[in-house]
Amino acid sequence: MPLGPTPSLREALNMFGGTSLRGLNRNGGRVPNNSANQNISTDPNSLRLRQFGGADVASALTVSAPSVFNQVNSGTAAGSSTASGSGGAGGYTYTWSGGTGANMRVNGATASFSSTRSVATTATVTVRDAAGATASRTISVELAVGRPL
Repeated sequence: MPLGPTPSLREALNMFGGTSLRGLNRNGGRVPNNSANQNISTDPNSLRLRQFGGADVASALTVSAPSVFNQVNSGTAAGSSTASGSGGAGGYTYTWSGGTGANMRVNGATASFSSTRSVATTATVTVRDAAGATASRTISVELAVGRPL
């Protein structure tokens, strides 16, 4: 739960840990660099208590997923990508889109791609956390049958 608009020093220290305001600069290890904390200085010498209004310990929501590359001499080229959300409020759900030209099957965080012909396309995964925040990543999907793309 974020801090109120005018937090006390004790509230800020309780939320982020530490023994002094000077140790609570953004990107200093205790205060995550997320949208709720953008008013907090990254310079420990420029910190003021008023900068902590609305601050939160939740880190920014991000998603990662590897691109897919596969080549076969004949038959079906196939590969998969598993997305991974981090930060935010947890409780992630995943939505995949795109993959035009490749047969895409989705099972939660994993998208599987296959094709009997060469195809180069992209797919996008969007992760949503329990608080409704979203983050997206677009990956390359390259499936080659017979020769490289």
